Amino acid sequence: MVLWRGQTDAELGFIEGLEELGYSVNITVFDADQDKRNLAKILRKDLAANIDEFDYVYSFGTTVTKAVQLQLKGTKPHVFNIVNNPVKSGILPSEQGGQHNTAGVSNRVLLQEQINSARAVIPLEDIVFLFNPREANSTQQLEKLVELGKVENFNVIPLRIRPDEDRYMSDLEKIREHQSISAVYLPADSFLISNSKPILDFINDENIPSVCAVSKFLKDGCTVGVVSDYYALGKLAASIVHQREEGKEFSEIPVQFDPAPVPSINTDKLESITSRFVSSEID
Repeated sequence: MVLWRGQTDAELGFIEGLEELGYSVNITVFDADQDKRNLAKILRKDLAANIDEFDYVYSFGTTVTKAVQLQLKGTKPHVFNIVNNPVKSGILPSEQGGQHNTAGVSNRVLLQEQINSARAVIPLEDIVFLFNPREANSTQQLEKLVELGKVENFNVIPLRIRPDEDRYMSDLEKIREHQSISAVYLPADSFLISNSKPILDFINDENIPSVCAVSKFLKDGCTVGVVSDYYALGKLAASIVHQREEGKEFSEIPVQFDPAPVPSINTDKLESITSRFVSSEID
């Protein structure tokens, strides 16, 4: 396993999924700890030097998956997980099947579902999108949300969040410059996920609703979201290994998605949000 930010429920689901399918697994974990220099070292010194020891390589996230794919060049079966858009990221040419010994699982939930769920409790007009310029997922999700806003008649305000522990909170404070914010949208971005608690504490202290794409955000106080279950996605990744072991080619295995993403609302946040919009209407 080559990971970006330590083991998650996705890896637990992958391991337990393989065991339930009857496999005895021996897992070696390499964690980049959200550092591209660490990732490069892992690929060069740990993975490449010991590649013959591994039957499969599992990767978490878009950044790691692209780097692993470049390193392997199709020489080993490669199963990716938690990649928001494997086609736009250049990992696969199509979601209809894998290629070059690569197949995997996406955590993507349709933006339309997320917006519909949010609109059930929040009147959306101006949405601040927290944008990490170093994360491909941020760019892709921002583009999609802007396009959806043109159709659904809401405005998207990109707010750059630098992935730097000493700077991101000062970037976040720029939210205060926008007086008519309906909600803040948090995309599937590793840096934002790792710092979700302080980010959402700030947003909630400002009494601003939030819409999120990952379950970790909901656990840390996001108002509403429709999210994939990481454990279930891990089991889907295990099923890809099983299908190949049963004789199926990766080219025959389409990208897997959570068949039942869960809409969730933090009901304890709704009272303050409701009062915020009532007060705004009175003003």
